[in-house]
Amino acid sequence: MVRSMRWMPRMLNDERSVCPASVDAEGRLSRSVGRIVDKLLKSPIAARVCFCATLILACVEGVCGEQPGVELFIEACRHQGLNPIQIRSGFFEYEREIRTQPLSEREIQKRIDDHTELVRKQMAKALTDVGRRSVEQQIRDTPAFIRSHSGGIERSRVKLLFRGNDASDAYRRQEVAHFDPVTQRWDATPDVVLGHGVDDGADNVVWDPDSTLAYILSTPLAAEEIQEAGRMQGLPCRTATAALLHGTNPREFQFSTESEDLFKAKIAEIERGQKVAVYRLAGEQKYDVDAFATVVESSKNLAGNVQVLQRYWIDPARGYVCPLIEFYDDAGLLTERWKSRDYFLHKPSGLWFPAEHVHTRFDPKTGLFTEERTYRLNPDTLQINQPISDAEFMVQLPSKASVLDARTSTQVRYKVTEPITLSLAKGGLDLASMPGLFLVSRATADDDVGTSRLVKWMSALSWKHWLAAVNGLILLALVGVLARRMVLTRLTQRELRGRRDRR
Repeated sequence: MVRSMRWMPRMLNDERSVCPASVDAEGRLSRSVGRIVDKLLKSPIAARVCFCATLILACVEGVCGEQPGVELFIEACRHQGLNPIQIRSGFFEYEREIRTQPLSEREIQKRIDDHTELVRKQMAKALTDVGRRSVEQQIRDTPAFIRSHSGGIERSRVKLLFRGNDASDAYRRQEVAHFDPVTQRWDATPDVVLGHGVDDGADNVVWDPDSTLAYILSTPLAAEEIQEAGRMQGLPCRTATAALLHGTNPREFQFSTESEDLFKAKIAEIERGQKVAVYRLAGEQKYDVDAFATVVESSKNLAGNVQVLQRYWIDPARGYVCPLIEFYDDAGLLTERWKSRDYFLHKPSGLWFPAEHVHTRFDPKTGLFTEERTYRLNPDTLQINQPISDAEFMVQLPSKASVLDARTSTQVRYKVTEPITLSLAKGGLDLASMPGLFLVSRATADDDVGTSRLVKWMSALSWKHWLAAVNGLILLALVGVLARRMVLTRLTQRELRGRRDRR
């Protein structure tokens, strides 16, 4: 708490922050407030009261030049989940639930039709009776499968291990077990995702043990949002943090005095030029049952109509966590929200984490959510800043598995002839020279585009089109049979006449 209050005496004693008033009155105010602050700083019980009282006193007496809301926002940015000084590595076990709006009957039927036609295309390639029967069974199961997965709920159990925590240089291993709403069971063998994020792309592996297929991708994959759960979130936070880190070593995550002063000066300039309030204190407000935090908000004022644009609930007592963050559009309608609850202290690291974190996106026109991601963390599994070996970022592939290298426009398929190990810990994956891999085929992106266009065109046809097409094919077949019979009849008649003539 001493750290959370470190800027208060400076704010109260800085000559630039004092509004015009009597010098004697100013001196008495500063001395009396200073004594009160010194006493309360030594009392942990009164620290929270001191924090709020000091801010209120500063605003009432006109001591507002230091922009206390901006100061609080800067501290929240400094303590966000991407700070490598605080979080260098970690292990989480959690359950993830993704909710979207359920599909309409029309959308469900379209998905059924599209999937059915894709399966029919596989039937055309089936060379054996067993293969054809398998495809036919897939077609029969398609409607029930699609409907069971169209309720707008996806559940997964995730084990996340990461070393480094930003998108430019981070290793991660993620094991994901999905819940099947049809069988009401969890996957027995979870998917494995290996990721190494760098600025210009890197090797990433997605291993599906059920289909024995490994995908090699170049999309950077960093640690998931659970690592930042309950802390400062959103693009404005990331943009502000990048500005505050300018001219410093980002890996040390220390904001320089110059960058902070420049940031505050830019905020003041925006407020004057655009008539908006940026990161202003809005007092202490409730965000959950018997839970409060200090609110910092940004808003605009159009002809006396104040519209809130951003609102952050910040709790300095728990490491500047943000249990609630809300974003609004220009009309003041809610568009995005991060909400966390049931915080607990991870004693080895001294960091606070929420047992539940919910990220929701809204459609401002309807007020309905478009996507809601809920993360429920298992506190007993949490490990922070533990040493992690390179061996953790490997995956074992058995014999007869397949590998699809999709890092370039030319997709290359390999067959695993003997058990191999894919590792991201020591540079890129050179599959061409790796023993145990046999080159099967190459497919260009143009081929895939042409195939996808054909499938899309076929799937766009309704049942009426397909019925007409089938009837047309049957008619053509009948015409062909009749034409063949007519030709054979004519040939037979000519042969008979020829015999008669020879007689």
